[in-house]
Amino acid sequence: MLNHLDLFSGIGAFSLAAKRAGLRTSYLSEINTFANRVLAKNFPSVGNLGDVHAIEGDWLRDFVGVDIITGGFPCTDLSIASKGSHKGLDGEQSGLFWEMSRIVWVVDPRWLIIENVPRVLSYLKMIEDELPFLEFAGGVFEAGEYGANCRRRRAFIIACSEPGSVRQVFNIVQGHRTPIQSGRESDSFPMCLPWKGGVSLERLGSCLVELPCEEADATRIRESNGVSSRMDSARYLALGNSIVPVIPELIMRAIISVEAGEEIQPVGQLGFDF
Repeated sequence: MLNHLDLFSGIGAFSLAAKRAGLRTSYLSEINTFANRVLAKNFPSVGNLGDVHAIEGDWLRDFVGVDIITGGFPCTDLSIASKGSHKGLDGEQSGLFWEMSRIVWVVDPRWLIIENVPRVLSYLKMIEDELPFLEFAGGVFEAGEYGANCRRRRAFIIACSEPGSVRQVFNIVQGHRTPIQSGRESDSFPMCLPWKGGVSLERLGSCLVELPCEEADATRIRESNGVSSRMDSARYLALGNSIVPVIPELIMRAIISVEAGEEIQPVGQLGFDF
């Protein structure tokens, strides 16, 4: 079984994907108080290393052995929609990529999976130059292309130290996507409604709750799922910062199949009790 290190863990979507794919998450890394309560509830046996600045990778390399590192470092300075500095990887928050890179250098995993807003792909050459011992492939995927009842358009960058393997994985992920038919009549996904400048609970709810499209009223998901309209902001923001597990689960299953030379198994169902 491959060992997984989950950096910038949030509420654990990468770790959920790893569990479903058949990986062992050895350690998490998260500092947000609310997110850590969620992680403690859902992954009680997995240690939390806390701040990425404090992670010393030598013992992870020598005594744990990490095969896959994942991380969605903050998009604050990358996102066009955010109020961040727009300095990209030179920004204070998105610049945490360099801490991730430091850990990758020391831990020396075979695989790396990065998730972020699509603009991160404009920095792909810089990322490749920073980690020259890995081969990279990256693209923009929507959760709706993989069975989720929402758009959630995000970039995923996959890297591997074994020449040729990352392209095999990327091709598997591409081959499983079903393009979304856009347009007023054919596009049945919940709308993205504004809430204090952020994405809507309606859209986030459709990511994480198993609800058929025909039952999902984009303006009434709170009521139809028994979620209070006075939901606390910490949980809302945690969901907004998370990802839909279906895509990283598919990537991880593809990695396992490429390493084993076997056909990829079906992706598990959506849904997680946060």
